[in-house]
Amino acid sequence: MKQLTIAVPAYNSEMFLHICLDSMAGADDRLEVIVINDGSKDKTLEVANSYAEKYPDQIRVIDKENGGHGSGINAALEVATGRFYKVVDSDDWVETRNLKAILDALEKSDADAVVTGYRSVNIGSGNMISYPVELPEGKTTPETSAYGAELTMEEFSQIFDQMATSYSFHGLCYRTDFFRSMDFRMSEKVFFEDQEYAVLHFLKVQKVLLLPYYLYNYQIGSAGQSVDFSNQAKRANDLKRVYTKMMDYYHFNKPQEDYRIRFFVKRLSISLVSYYAVVLVKSTDKRNGRKEAEGLRTYVMQLEPSIQQYAEKRYRLMRVASLVPFAGNLYYRLFDSKTYTKFKKTWNK
Repeated sequence: MKQLTIAVPAYNSEMFLHICLDSMAGADDRLEVIVINDGSKDKTLEVANSYAEKYPDQIRVIDKENGGHGSGINAALEVATGRFYKVVDSDDWVETRNLKAILDALEKSDADAVVTGYRSVNIGSGNMISYPVELPEGKTTPETSAYGAELTMEEFSQIFDQMATSYSFHGLCYRTDFFRSMDFRMSEKVFFEDQEYAVLHFLKVQKVLLLPYYLYNYQIGSAGQSVDFSNQAKRANDLKRVYTKMMDYYHFNKPQEDYRIRFFVKRLSISLVSYYAVVLVKSTDKRNGRKEAEGLRTYVMQLEPSIQQYAEKRYRLMRVASLVPFAGNLYYRLFDSKTYTKFKKTWNK
């Protein structure tokens, strides 16, 4: 039985798709890999098909018209057979040596969400930053610690501050049946929809499995990536569109539990601050950025004021930073430094 389906959305990925697939192909027969060729204009489909031919029991290919990263996630979810579902971008790769331990753990779990460690690797500077999963004291025993710790959503919300750096698109996967039960389709033809993947499903998550293994290696430093500062600034409207969709979804599906509300106030404020960072610090058009930031701030204050109140201090700091020359360059240096995880943990509190 397949324990994990990894979806690999791929667009014009012929130069690096083999690195991604080599990290998974033939690694374990409990792993299913679905490559979604999203209307590529290069030889991505040929590369994907060559792996599917060599590993027919493990790797499948979906060939579709271009619809964006989110459309690939939606397409693979429809046909996934693994008990758990994860997304790995085509220019990233997994930690092959940890797959067996992770699959062993998934085989024993019925958690709705799973959090693993990940690393970012800057292909330009060579810097590697680790985002580990720290298991909470008292939740494991020597016999079970190899398989991590299972927490209720209430318990997870209480340690969110220490988990925030690992809790992200790259560190998350979901039980497939649970993911489908949300009946929520990822936004298509936009960037940054990975925030929907990392946030909205926690409206219904009841149990979270924390695994003390690194699984995902996240490549940064490529000019074509959404994480690139200039691309983020160009696509700020996509980020705003995704964020307002998340806000609306939360507002109309607001949970009853106090701990879950507190969790979402924190989590949605983190996403909100990410938008402020793009338009106020990373963008070169600071005047327009201040206007856009104030517009979204007003919208959030009207819809869910507690979220903006939680983010207000960081908003004001970045508004001041928008008046400082070279603030974006300083932020980039911090982003690519070993101290970034410590900064992020403090910044998100």
